[in-house]
Amino acid sequence: MDGPSGAADDDSTLPLPTEIVDMIAERLSLADLQNLRLTCREFNSRFTGQHFVGYFKDRTTDLSPSSLERLEAVASHPKFQPIVRRLKVVAVIYDTLATELHLVQFRARMNYEEQEGRPGRRLAVQELTATEARLRWLNNMLEMQCQQAEGGFSALIHKLAVIMGKLSGLQRLDLVSALVTGEDLSTPGRIVYKDGSNGHWHQHLPRRAAEVLYITTTAVIQSNTRLLSLSIYATKRGGCIEAAGIASVLSRLSAWTGELTAALASVSELSLTFSPRIRPQNPERDEYVLMVPSAGIGAQASAIDVSIGTSGGQMRIGPDLLMGVVDDNFDGIVALLRLMPQLQTLDLHMFNKLREGNSEIYDRIFVDIAEKVYLPQLTTLTLRGMRATTTSLLHFIESPPKLRHLELRYMCLGSGIWASIFPRLAKVGKLEFLRLSNLFDRRLVNLAPRDAAAMAEEMPTWATDDQLRNTTSFPCTNCHLIHTRDFGPDVLAKGLEFTTRERGTHLPSVMLKKWTVARLDEFGHSLSANP
Repeated sequence: MDGPSGAADDDSTLPLPTEIVDMIAERLSLADLQNLRLTCREFNSRFTGQHFVGYFKDRTTDLSPSSLERLEAVASHPKFQPIVRRLKVVAVIYDTLATELHLVQFRARMNYEEQEGRPGRRLAVQELTATEARLRWLNNMLEMQCQQAEGGFSALIHKLAVIMGKLSGLQRLDLVSALVTGEDLSTPGRIVYKDGSNGHWHQHLPRRAAEVLYITTTAVIQSNTRLLSLSIYATKRGGCIEAAGIASVLSRLSAWTGELTAALASVSELSLTFSPRIRPQNPERDEYVLMVPSAGIGAQASAIDVSIGTSGGQMRIGPDLLMGVVDDNFDGIVALLRLMPQLQTLDLHMFNKLREGNSEIYDRIFVDIAEKVYLPQLTTLTLRGMRATTTSLLHFIESPPKLRHLELRYMCLGSGIWASIFPRLAKVGKLEFLRLSNLFDRRLVNLAPRDAAAMAEEMPTWATDDQLRNTTSFPCTNCHLIHTRDFGPDVLAKGLEFTTRERGTHLPSVMLKKWTVARLDEFGHSLSANP
């Protein structure tokens, strides 16, 4: 067989039918397929079956120039244009803090060893050089984001819109967040994305999440893309957008209200994770500003590079430094939902970053949603991590005439009790599946059935660590507390009746500890005073 520019006279696959070639391709990795396609022209034309094309259904970009170039190459290929179904856009925060601290400590150690007559070893010098290279790369990426912000991201939006316009098969848009540090770079330029929280909150993460939402939404409008599914930072951790960020984006797009309405009217599936805005102790950072000012690159650079002891202006705020809750404008969430009247699937998830303070203000979020949003086509509804009142919750659940699948997870009632809601839930129109998990009013509701035989079926038997991690109950004084249960149509037809929970202290157990940690990881701090 000849090289890349030679003929394929010795190609043994030539006599084989296309179906057999595709079967061979299914057993090869993407890298092997790409190498074979570069081997000769015949391979390049033959290895384009469903298996190879399937690799291009999902594309990812972090909006960096190199990432957009790769995406544009796929979008410019006529065979791949109708193939790409989902586009994932990553809101990346480049954090230089850990790398700078490591560099300072490393240099101090090397200076000390030299003073003691122990010169640095060759490996230490190599590590120092590699760390400096990673820091330069991170600072270059920060500078790149500043340059992209020039003119309100107009050049970046135009390029992304052109790419989206070529992807005729695009149906789904996913926005995710990621934090990149020097530790995530095995070599400069190679990124290992990880969650943007990991127990602490990055100062610029909500702002960057709002920027990327603005960029992608504007690109959708300009490209006339009609999406079927939209996922906005649907994550288990705190790497999500703030409610104020959604309001800021929609306010900035107010001049294109008609185009935005047309672009989102086709969306039938929405997953949204948001967090109410919290106030850091630094008063200079109290005001929420979407980093798309009209003053030009100087103002944008100052919005990014407010130095806090680091050249990149990177800062982490731990939970202990968060105080109070801002009486924020949650109208953005309501406005976003009203732009999608054809929603059939809705997953609404609130992540609470507030450790201390009055959380009763959060009741208003769901009250506004229930009063101002009507989704007649809704069939699947998941509500997670929100506070609600009895009236607003029942009104929102009972309004959709086609609702068949309902999940209420880690919901807290600001007024009323769940015992008054359960009889109404069992009678919701066409409901076929109901999941209740971690429901609070004055305290955690026990979902244990009254019937002893049914209770025996619900009692878990732990056989593996896997099952232990996925526990749906834990022991409690005077009872066994079941916090998660699923109900099918047969059980719903009989009604929802649960045993009463005796007052008592939870017994310490591995199951309770794992349940508590998992709850913090997915929903943040408790919205109830009595867990």
